[in-house]
Order: sequence, then structure tokens, then C-alpha cells
Amino acid sequence: MDFFKEFMHREQQDKLERYRILNRNVQKGEILFTGSSLMEQFPVNELLMTNGMDQVIYNRGIGGFTTSDMLEYMEEMVFGTEPSRIFINIGTNDIGSPDYRLEALMERYDAVIHINIGSGFSCCHQNAKLAAEEVPEVYVVDSGNLTVGHGMMVLAAAGAARAGKSVTEILDL
Repeated sequence: MDFFKEFMHREQQDKLERYRILNRNVQKGEILFTGSSLMEQFPVNELLMTNGMDQVIYNRGIGGFTTSDMLEYMEEMVFGTEPSRIFINIGTNDIGSPDYRLEALMERYDAVIHINIGSGFSCCHQNAKLAAEEVPEVYVVDSGNLTVGHGMMVLAAAGAARAGKSVTEILDL
């Protein structure tokens, strides 16, 4: 294992141990954001504080994780918090894996709601729409925003999911 991979592995193991400890004291039934680095770095607490929201949202993302990694550590990343709603962003790192197969990835989800930064700022929305044409049960939402507004849409979607809203109801927000 080269230096960088060894360093990343140690960092990931340290985060897993920290999550094991933190999970002992969580409030059960709250919202969970989990996955790879995109979720790990999502500024959940900043958005909550900035907007005076008192929801409890846990973040259990780990940079560099693949879907297989997450499945191996579900206790630390999901089950240990006993969430009422889960928002997962995982799979980006799978694409670089030598054994990556799109078919295997598609077998692992029911529906995806992709809320991207505004189409006026990036080609993400258009790319997601093109990809959604190829994959069933993928819904693409243009937030029309770049930063906090985008985050607020994600939090609103999280709140709607927590309230038991359907995919259609969440998309209508």
C-alpha cells in the first residue's frame, strides 16, 4: 500500500472509531446524512445555525468511501444512530474501482432525488438530467442556488422525508 492509501486508510479508521464513540450518545430517531466525502464535508451544522433551525442532523460521511466500504461499516455509519430518515451520497468513488459495474450499482437503490446547484452556475443540472434519462427512479431538481439556498432545499427535503412525505410530495416542495 503506498503512502497516500495508507494515510487515507488510517484517517478512515480514525473516523469510524470516532463515530462508534459518538453513536453511544446520539438521540435516536433523528436525521442522518451519510456517505463519502461529499456528505462528510456538507455544512449541516452551519446551515442549521445560520437559519436558526433546531433540528438534530447527524453526519457520518467518510471521504474516499465506496459503496462496499459503507456496506461493511453500516453499524458506524447508519445503524448506530437509529435514524428516522437517511440521506445517502455514496458511489462516486466506486467509478474508479477496477470492479465497478453500473448494473451492480443500480441494484442498490429504490429512488434518487438529486438536488443540484443552480443550472445557471454549473452544468451539473443538465448532466444529471441526461443521466436520469438512462436510469429509472432518478429525479433531478434544479435548486437555482449556489450555496446556502441549495443547502436549504436539501434541508427542506430532509424535513419532508422525516414527516413521511412521498417522493412526489418532496419533489413538489
